[in-house]
Amino acid sequence: MRWNRSTLLWIAVLAVVIPLGVTRIRAALQSSEERIEATVATLLSSLEDREPRRVARILTEDFVDESTGYGRRDVVDASKVTLRPTGERYRATLDETDGFELLSLVDEPIKAATVRIHALIEVGSVNGNFRPFWDLEATLDLERRGGRWRVVRSRDVSHDRRPRW
Repeated sequence: MRWNRSTLLWIAVLAVVIPLGVTRIRAALQSSEERIEATVATLLSSLEDREPRRVARILTEDFVDESTGYGRRDVVDASKVTLRPTGERYRATLDETDGFELLSLVDEPIKAATVRIHALIEVGSVNGNFRPFWDLEATLDLERRGGRWRVVRSRDVSHDRRPRW
């Protein structure tokens, strides 16, 4: 059977559009809590994937860590240095029992949420030998901005359990 150009073009377009549509529909059916948890998981997976830009997209421009006073620029700069391709590898895993807890969710006047996270951050080498690095606990305040949940503030971060260089 011979395919003409317009038929092949429509097949190519459908091959792109259908998966995007399914992804959008699946996202629309998720609850706010599921979306927020997915945002936190994306933030944590950016460590292993070495994606400082993903960290930047999840933090708002006015982000602040209340315990240290660090802003978005500080966190993004630190993630660029820490996640550079030649450096050590990191990965983060939410604790199975208390890794993610939704503390509050407000829809009016703005969509906002507060979550408590507990994750183990490990450091390792390219060969995959990881060792515990930081038993991270933090409270995150998020807001829905531009159709996405983003972190506005972190507080009660377990900085005292983070190794110092």
